[in-house]
Amino acid sequence: MNNIIISNTCVGQFIMKPKNILPYNNPFIGSLIPNDKDYINLINNFDYYIKLEPKIGLPREDSMFYNQTKNSYYQHTQIKVPYPIVYLGDLEIHFIHENNSDICLEKFKRRLLRLNTLIKDKHNIIFTLSFSELINEHVDKEQIINQFFTKYIGNLNIKKYFIGPPEYFNNDENYIIIDEWKNINLDRNSSHIYKFNNQNNLIKIFLNKITFI
Repeated sequence: MNNIIISNTCVGQFIMKPKNILPYNNPFIGSLIPNDKDYINLINNFDYYIKLEPKIGLPREDSMFYNQTKNSYYQHTQIKVPYPIVYLGDLEIHFIHENNSDICLEKFKRRLLRLNTLIKDKHNIIFTLSFSELINEHVDKEQIINQFFTKYIGNLNIKKYFIGPPEYFNNDENYIIIDEWKNINLDRNSSHIYKFNNQNNLIKIFLNKITFI
């Protein structure tokens, strides 16, 4: 199956699992990108970022994630900190399920090389995002959604799928409307994730809606 699934959270990994997309064909598997605009920049400048040399670093303390949570690392009872953080240029990627920076970087480099090889074979690159997994607060939510759907201009086969409430629907054919989310309570939990978020449901919805090749 010629699909590369990339998400801003672990969702991408679990979309791939039932499709038996192995070995892992991109370096973002199992990672968290805690700054929404970093993820948008990755998507809309994908050709640029995947050519950069990855490096281990420390979390930024001038990011939107840090400014809103006052935490350098993602906080969750099942996640041990500090965990490895990989940078592609200014892109900050948190590997919340890893504990060894050297091993994490080696995996990242190996999968990044595999990704660049597969892209030459015209693999289908699928980016996913859910309104429920917008990690940062945004004054203009429509703007961040429209930025996600910015039309890609280039030679890669890129598709984007977004799950969201009806009030932000922007007429894109791959905007998946969840009627139950209309005017939903936007309280966040201690991990700064919307309380109504349910990753298992997201995975099922994406698996049902994504066109795989």
